[in-house]
Amino acid sequence: MSIFLHHRRIGGPAEVVVGLRSSEQGPQAVMLNQVLLSRVGVVESVERALAEHNVCLITGPSGSGKSCLLHELSQRCLDRCQKPLWISAQQQTLSLLGTISGKPDLIIIDALEEWLTRFGPEVVGLHCRGLVARGFKVLISCRRRYWDNLANPSVFDPPQVRLEKLNLEEQMEFIRRYSEVFAVQGISS
Repeated sequence: MSIFLHHRRIGGPAEVVVGLRSSEQGPQAVMLNQVLLSRVGVVESVERALAEHNVCLITGPSGSGKSCLLHELSQRCLDRCQKPLWISAQQQTLSLLGTISGKPDLIIIDALEEWLTRFGPEVVGLHCRGLVARGFKVLISCRRRYWDNLANPSVFDPPQVRLEKLNLEEQMEFIRRYSEVFAVQGISS
């Protein structure tokens, strides 16, 4: 079992949380919802940026919860009967952006660093800026070190929400909650 950042609903607004990742089924998988830490305001910051600018970039180090946050925002679209379009830069080519038809309510591009390293920041920036100019709402994730080193703000400079890994206090709170839940449930990890 490993600690990971995840994005879930907790009886109200969605919040970025920490949980457990397990390939196992049964009681330990059920514990996922019970061992949580919230990072209040992240989802709301992203939604505010999308409402004001039609684009938002989520950056953070590997494992900070960028893709999980995208999944939560995608789920929120579905909950509102909207149509998100998910694009994985690891699996699809950049030329796909020019062929989007119809009107998805939100275009989600995960792992933009894959395109930045293959095509360069100018080409990627122009494609992303083109989506926004065509009236699409665009949500993007990118590892911060790639964005900071490769991005070209003169071509594409969207509002940014920066995720961080858990600090020591958050890690300690996670361990405390983890211990409580598993002690109460009589489950050993």
